[in-house]
Amino acid sequence: MWKWIVVLALLFAGLPAQMAWADNEVEIEVDIPLSEILKQNQWAKLDVTLTSETQDISGMLQLESDDHANAKSGVLAQAVTLSKGQTKTYQFTLPAVYLMRGPLRIQVVEGNKVLATEKLETVGTSDPRTVVVLDQNRNAFHFMNLLNEGVAYRYDSSWNEAKTVHLSPSELPDDSLMLRHMNILAIGNLAADAIRPAQVEAVKSWVQGGGVLLLSTGDKASGAAANLAEWIQVKKNPGATQNVEELKFLTKQTSSPVTSLGVYNRDESLFVLKKVGRGKVLLANYDVSAEPLASWQYNRDLWSQLATKYQLFTAGNQGVAVNGVLPEFSKLIPGVNLPRVEWLAVIWLVYILVIAPLLYVILKRKDRREWAWGIIPASALVLMIGVYVIGKSMVTDGNSSYSVSEINIIDHKLADVQTAASFLATAGGEYTVHIEKGYTALPIALTSHNTWLTNASTEQNEAGQLTFHYQHVPYLTLRQAIASGEKTDIGSFEAQLNMEGQQVRGTVKNHTSFDLDELFLVMGMQRIPLGAIKKGEEKQVDLTLQPFFAPQEMNRDAVMDRDQLVEISKRDLTTFYGDNSIRLVGLSSQPMPVVTMDLSDTQAHHLQVIKQKITLKDTETKRSVYPFGIHTPYVIAQEGEAYPLHTGQWQIGRGSVTFGLAVSDDQVEAQKLEIPLEASSYLLFKKELFHASSNQWIEVPNEKAHIVLEGAELKQYLTSAGHLRLRITNSSDQRLNVPEPSFRLEGEEK
Repeated sequence: MWKWIVVLALLFAGLPAQMAWADNEVEIEVDIPLSEILKQNQWAKLDVTLTSETQDISGMLQLESDDHANAKSGVLAQAVTLSKGQTKTYQFTLPAVYLMRGPLRIQVVEGNKVLATEKLETVGTSDPRTVVVLDQNRNAFHFMNLLNEGVAYRYDSSWNEAKTVHLSPSELPDDSLMLRHMNILAIGNLAADAIRPAQVEAVKSWVQGGGVLLLSTGDKASGAAANLAEWIQVKKNPGATQNVEELKFLTKQTSSPVTSLGVYNRDESLFVLKKVGRGKVLLANYDVSAEPLASWQYNRDLWSQLATKYQLFTAGNQGVAVNGVLPEFSKLIPGVNLPRVEWLAVIWLVYILVIAPLLYVILKRKDRREWAWGIIPASALVLMIGVYVIGKSMVTDGNSSYSVSEINIIDHKLADVQTAASFLATAGGEYTVHIEKGYTALPIALTSHNTWLTNASTEQNEAGQLTFHYQHVPYLTLRQAIASGEKTDIGSFEAQLNMEGQQVRGTVKNHTSFDLDELFLVMGMQRIPLGAIKKGEEKQVDLTLQPFFAPQEMNRDAVMDRDQLVEISKRDLTTFYGDNSIRLVGLSSQPMPVVTMDLSDTQAHHLQVIKQKITLKDTETKRSVYPFGIHTPYVIAQEGEAYPLHTGQWQIGRGSVTFGLAVSDDQVEAQKLEIPLEASSYLLFKKELFHASSNQWIEVPNEKAHIVLEGAELKQYLTSAGHLRLRITNSSDQRLNVPEPSFRLEGEEK
């Protein structure tokens, strides 16, 4: 028996040595830009400055979880070279949620020796709506900081819980992804050269992607704000204006503190709104920091009304670091059937509970029990080799990767791209993944619908291109990466679609750079297939919409095969409940190499999901039309026994539900609203509309339950924010089910 013990001892002697710790030989300084305004669903940067105190260093800078209970998280590393006395700054880019999930640790490692370590405290998880101010005057835009004013939450207001943060120009990111932590960027009195060209381009890109830029100008404006005013084609034509009625109108006051104002352009109104891509620029034609308006007692009311009128906090969606559906979807590599954990567990349980004891019994009967020290481990090795050889051929026939990208078209020149990719090297080991230049990316591990750091080292060349190196990857084990960026050569769709009744007719032309295997017209949860369409091809559309569409409930807890999981993932990526928009969504298997696995004989699979917002026009009025199911209501209040059942259904017993609807917003000025409440499911309920002009609730009788409001009458029912309120009440003790109200809207594009 002692021979086997010697063999095992020799095997264990070959295991890697433990890390050795040294006194801090490297000074570590960590900075998290924009740390006080980070939003957890956006990318964040971690700047690590190293100074070598005593020696030349050639090692690795490691980022890992400092939570010992978190065994899921790996180590993200990059190479470090420092001469004695030298200082260098290295950077990690990762979703901000990683900084909020738990403590992280930075280590400098050389070989098996830890030269220095620094623990990072968890960043706060609050996501306030943030106004970032750039101005030489630290008190500029002070009236916008309403967070500490105790403003009560209102469902129809876009100005609440705002936080104002002043930054120096040097702190302004030159990466548009980092600017997404801001809701509004306000620029006032700054020299033209205070903001670098790279920062200016980042701001422009951020606005196109959905950001809101506020410019304070005036007749003496000449710096950065004036340059950006030129960008939105507001020319400088300074002078004085006596037209200050807008100040009184917005604040509902009979007088204003000024009779004239020095303005940037005498031919423009006091407030000029310009739409740029998904975002907007609001130019204040005067210096908002100048007295007496800056300290006017109604100045906050003025800007509250402006924020509501122009929907400054509800501009175009700036997206997230990466759509959470993408990493899950990319795991479904075509042609790969990863073994289920349950089957592997059964195999090893059979070995432990049956095969190993049986071998021991046989050896005992033959009086060869000492052989068990060799035969039982050898049989385990044979089983492992068998699982490897047989399982490998059953899982896949070679190295594979699957890249799934969500491409949101902003205009014909610009698109926002998010990508998740999964890689499978059948033999494991080492391989490299290249990221297309201009993209922010991170290697990840996805476990139970949550992402963690994974073991990988990163490298960035002089051209700014990222490379990930995966090492010691186990056999048949997936590795993943996520990436975000902007692309300028995607193209766009050209849609000319009109609506008459429930009929949609017109044409769609594919000007994108992809041949589409499938194209859908998507309105809320209603997804209508239009068929395949090649790039450059035009397709005729003639279809009938379902007036009241209820999505089919899916049992996501059921065991599903790959095809079912793929279909669910496609539906999740192509439907938009409550989004208030109409889109064309195309699917293409054409390659777009954002993330590329560099390993011989790799079968690379791709799926591109291309999305673009479009409008439908009413055939007669030529107004934009939003069919039933596009504008979904939100709940303002529920009283008594009122409970949501599932999507679109409520149960009410002696109680009520008050619904709100954003009718007029920053995109559409509502002209006609239709609410059909004559169906039998509404007959036993009391129905009331809030008449905003008189501040009263008005009951809707059953004989007039098909509500149609137009023009001036419609405006009387809308709040100052352009919202409608509808209350549904059950006065009996019997619990009754009622569907959420559905709306059809027509309006003029702003």
